Amino acid sequence: MPTFKVAGWFAPITLMVIHLLQGLATGGEYGGAAIYVGEHSPDNRCGLYTSFIQITAIAALFVSLLEQLTVSRW
Repeated sequence: MPTFKVAGWFAPITLMVIHLLQGLATGGEYGGAAIYVGEHSPDNRCGLYTSFIQITAIAALFVSLLEQLTVSRW
């Protein structure tokens, strides 16, 4: 991405639009994954299998937090 000095207001606006599209894509991917796992899991384990999707999302947030704390101390 170009900096504000190079591209003016185009740079932050473009960055915001890209983040918005990334969030929409992630939301669609999450819904698709939940439906796929729910349809292909055993009938008596549907809730358990789909809960792993949410658990891994939270785990990814914690891993990214740990990474950020590790890098920021250097």
